[in-house]
Amino acid sequence: MPNCSANALQIGLIARPALFIRRRRSYYPSRDTRKEAICVTTINKVRNPYTGEYDHEFLEPNGSQIKAVAQRLRKHQTTWAAKSLAERVAV
Repeated sequence: MPNCSANALQIGLIARPALFIRRRRSYYPSRDTRKEAICVTTINKVRNPYTGEYDHEFLEPNGSQIKAVAQRLRKHQTTWAAKSLAERVAV
């Protein structure tokens, strides 16, 4: 995978790597595919259902960002589960 985030951060974006498979000729049939990675930036727009206007947008997180958030949530889930209902509602 290429390091997409370094270049993307220079222009203020977060890019995610995407894999594309391109066929190449090879003597060995089992080795006729090669994976090439490129950077793709996906911007998701959020429409306000009340006004119908697109008033917010965010960049699609990459796999490592999602993994980091999931690990952080798993780590703190036991603390959250130990709280009473009143404490959870107060949040």
